[in-house]
Amino acid sequence: MAFETVTGTHRYVITNLDTGFKVELFRLSSDPHDQERFRHRTSVSLAGRTAFVTTGEDVVIQKVKWLRLGNRSKDRDDLIAVISVSGDTIDWSYIERWCLYHGTWELLQQIRAENHRVP
Repeated sequence: MAFETVTGTHRYVITNLDTGFKVELFRLSSDPHDQERFRHRTSVSLAGRTAFVTTGEDVVIQKVKWLRLGNRSKDRDDLIAVISVSGDTIDWSYIERWCLYHGTWELLQQIRAENHRVP
C-alpha cells in the first residue's frame, strides 16, 4: 500500500547528502486534526534558525491513525518511542479527544497495555 494512500497526504523527503540526515515534509490535508496539528505546532531553534515541528501528542495521534490504516510496524515503533520519551509531559486528554474522533482510542489503549514501558 502506498504511503500516500495510508496518510491521505503527500510526503516530501529532503536528505542532507553529507550526513544522510532526512527531513520529511507533509502537505497539509483537509482533515480536522491535520489542520489543528498545524496550528498546534511548536517552534524550535535549528542551526540558528527557527523551525516549526509537530508536537509529540500530534505525532502519537498521526501514528496510531496511520497504524490503523496501514498496519506498518514502523508506525507502531515510532508511536511507542514518542510516548516513552515524552514521559509525564504528554497531554493525554488532547490525544484522547483526537483518537476518539478518528476511532483509534481503543487501538492506542491496546498498544499501551501491551508495552509496559509505555505509560
